[in-house]
Amino acid sequence: IPWEADGFCMTCGQCHPNDTVHNYTYQLEVDEELTCRICLDPLLSPLDTPCGHTYCSSCLESFLEESNQGCCPLDRLPLKLSDCSSSSFLVRRLLDKLLVTCPICCQEIQRAELEDHIRHRCPGMAVYREEEEKRRRAAAVAAAAATAVATCPGIPLLMGGLSAAEAIALWSDEPGLVNPGFQLSEEEEEDGDFTLAVREGVPTIIELKRSEGLYKLGISIVGGNETPLESIIIQEIFDEGLVARNGGLLPGDRILQLNGSDLRCCSHNEAIAILSSPASLLRLAVLRDCHRHAIPPTETLSVVLHKQWPGEALGLRLGDCPGRPGVQVQHVVIGGLAARQGGLRAGDRVLAINGHDLRHASTEQAVSLIQVPSQTAGPVWLEKKVQVQKLARESLGITVSGGLGCLGGDLPIYTASVDPKGCLGRSQLVKPGDVLLGANNVELTRMAHGEAVSILKGSAAATTVELQILECGDVNKFDDDDDCSPTWIMWLKLPSFLQCPKDVPLWRSSCGSLGFSIVGGFEENRGPQPFFVKHIVPGTPAFGSVLRCGDQITAVNGRSTAGMSHHALVQMLKEIAGRVNLKVISWPGSLL
Repeated sequence: IPWEADGFCMTCGQCHPNDTVHNYTYQLEVDEELTCRICLDPLLSPLDTPCGHTYCSSCLESFLEESNQGCCPLDRLPLKLSDCSSSSFLVRRLLDKLLVTCPICCQEIQRAELEDHIRHRCPGMAVYREEEEKRRRAAAVAAAAATAVATCPGIPLLMGGLSAAEAIALWSDEPGLVNPGFQLSEEEEEDGDFTLAVREGVPTIIELKRSEGLYKLGISIVGGNETPLESIIIQEIFDEGLVARNGGLLPGDRILQLNGSDLRCCSHNEAIAILSSPASLLRLAVLRDCHRHAIPPTETLSVVLHKQWPGEALGLRLGDCPGRPGVQVQHVVIGGLAARQGGLRAGDRVLAINGHDLRHASTEQAVSLIQVPSQTAGPVWLEKKVQVQKLARESLGITVSGGLGCLGGDLPIYTASVDPKGCLGRSQLVKPGDVLLGANNVELTRMAHGEAVSILKGSAAATTVELQILECGDVNKFDDDDDCSPTWIMWLKLPSFLQCPKDVPLWRSSCGSLGFSIVGGFEENRGPQPFFVKHIVPGTPAFGSVLRCGDQITAVNGRSTAGMSHHALVQMLKEIAGRVNLKVISWPGSLL
């Protein structure tokens, strides 16, 4: 293990003395113009000489000190280190972008990012840090125990099998103190519900117990297998729900299972049905992304292969991953489609094909997916006009929600509930969840909630009411006896004229990360897919903004993202310095 050896370097991940140059493993052959003529390796901290040559700063300094000649290594012209200058920004950028391999986890990464990767994101180093922390704590406990044995007369009682509290009570007249930081409230003592810490990158089971008066989860969710997000992700947590009382979950956590029911491959509406289970004990399996620092989306590469004709072979061979579940690329045919378009190499693990999770799949399943395009279907919106005869001053019998500036964002006006005894309820032409476009020839789109309510109340004086509505064909998820809450997937399928994009300005932090990850982009079998925010990292520019999980990114600095590949948008976001202006469409998640 390299970090257990002497001289381990956090910059390059290799073991070498402090006074020697860093040692990198490069993925590709480096251009001769970017190579030092002294060490014959790619340049490190390059210096330009007045005579037009470029060397590593450490190599040149060592050469001038050892030779005592004070001349250029190549043309032997007089040279002083003070006469040299740092190479141009372009040369240094080219060197920074050279691809190297992390010697600990074998991931491919740019040279300039390797040190930050080793310090903060490398899975191997994370394991090492956890083990080191355990050893440190164990040593501290052992040292404290050794000291206590010599100074505390109550320790022999502990060694005799008594608990710490019993030993204190027997050794002294004091009953001992209860640590208030670990004292359960009366409610927690009654129901036994407590917070279990969710570890990053590791599936964790959270138990929630329903009690009288506290039934709902109190979260909103986004995602589903019919969207680029694929997973079911928590968008918001509300104070009055079960999840908030437990305190173990955060926005951005992925819900994998509920009471044994798998949510990883289900649609959004199927997830709502599962999460609405009336069980008194809920066992949630959740996964939290590692977010000590933002993980570059390019560490998991999205590769799109474009066939020139139907039936063209991809030019690669798949096989089972040795020693673990899943599928990997075993061979890339020279001159084949995969080799020509690049991005794939032998040994790459295939995580998904066309949105289908392959982390635990067989080779046969992967091969079958390559030839079967996936298809998705969403709610169908029907626009219609409804005319109802009523008594003068008779109420419409509906409640409405939404409007510009409401708690959920800039939403259309929609019916939250319909009184079955009211004039609209009797007609059965208006249902909860229908979007109201107009009333008696007055447009209700892009209107605040109070303004829309005033117009609808004003129509009560008439004996005829004409409503222009947008009806969703998929309304079985609403409960006519309660205020409806449209699902996130329903908002997602709204026509573009009802969308209200907003600008989200972000300023790149000193570490260079905006602090969010994205999914989506052009795929061959699915075509252009919208881009969604999948995860937001605490303590970053994105975390301090109004950006939410599930938000759709439609433009970056005025440039539309329509038709872009995932890789293209990631590169564009990484290359923009300073202010980054996102145009997003934000819909509230489905309430549970």
